Amino acid sequence: MAGELADGVLTTMVGARTLNEYVIPTVTRAAEAAGRPTPRIAAAFSVCITDRPDRARDRIDAVLADYTKERPEFKAMLERENATRPSEIALVGSEDDVRSRLERLEVDGLTDLIASIKAPNSEEVARTRAVLPTMVTGP
Repeated sequence: MAGELADGVLTTMVGARTLNEYVIPTVTRAAEAAGRPTPRIAAAFSVCITDRPDRARDRIDAVLADYTKERPEFKAMLERENATRPSEIALVGSEDDVRSRLERLEVDGLTDLIASIKAPNSEEVARTRAVLPTMVTGP
């Protein structure tokens, strides 16, 4: 329905696999069939630029633990990704690691990133805030 009627879609707790194999192609085909331009496709991701990815992943899992325990739709999306923890679909790592994943998502059709910075300390929050805008392109 989103491809036929909406100007955009927003996903959350959905990783690259679900975006690439399901969301983007389904929305794109529906828009084409309806004679509409492809809607914007936005995804919310937990993000942390860090040299200590294990700590960042632990933080993400702690923050999102209740979502995956209490919300079956979020658990289902993780299962679709073959993931057991939210941090497995997060954008975590060095600048190069995160940039590479963002570029791949953009090539595959993601038009908008909703970044939820989840870092274990204020220095990594600041680092992520400083670097992230240099990694994304505007419409």
